[in-house]
Amino acid sequence: MNLDEIVRGRFVAMDVEGDGNNPSRPVEISLITLENGFVVDRGHWLVNPGAPISAFVSGLHGLTDDDVRDAPFLPEIAPEIRRRLEGEVVAAHNPKGDLDMLRTGIPDVDFLPTQVIDTVRLAKCLLPGLGRYRLENVVAKLGLEHEGRGVRSGHHTSDHDAAMVARIVLALVPLIPSARQMAHVSRMATAALSPHQERRLREALEANGQVPQGGKGPV
Repeated sequence: MNLDEIVRGRFVAMDVEGDGNNPSRPVEISLITLENGFVVDRGHWLVNPGAPISAFVSGLHGLTDDDVRDAPFLPEIAPEIRRRLEGEVVAAHNPKGDLDMLRTGIPDVDFLPTQVIDTVRLAKCLLPGLGRYRLENVVAKLGLEHEGRGVRSGHHTSDHDAAMVARIVLALVPLIPSARQMAHVSRMATAALSPHQERRLREALEANGQVPQGGKGPV
């Protein structure tokens, strides 16, 4: 999977907010489809997790039990999620957690993507020295404008975070300076590498003096 081809083609930016239980279940899902850098489709849902939302997580995303009481359960919206994800390349910030939450509530998950861009790994590769690679830290480092429909003031929302995932991908991929480095970074951002493999790939990039040092992206 070549990141440059994906950015010039089509991918889906995803974010899922959970109820904070174990296992965590979705309470909000956003899927934003982009083609050639432009948004062509948005899907956004509140979801009834079937269990109380933990107070701590509610403080992060701002959703309460009352907000999702009348929302559909995940299996009810599974056909819409399938329509938007099946066969697509998906980008997310630490996607394992988002995909695990979808797996907890959808009986038939064979459509979930196998080609996934992890923007945490992408940022670690192209923005060395940032320290903590939380979504808001990467957004601030790149100088990106915050965007998202229906943002709950002061809280994470899936629509905002999915929009920022898309902007991070569009901002970082053009910073990769050569076809050879594109291959290295593509592998790092899309594969579940061990820490040793990550370190070796980072060293390969740095040995050529071609690791970009960040800066404002093109969006």
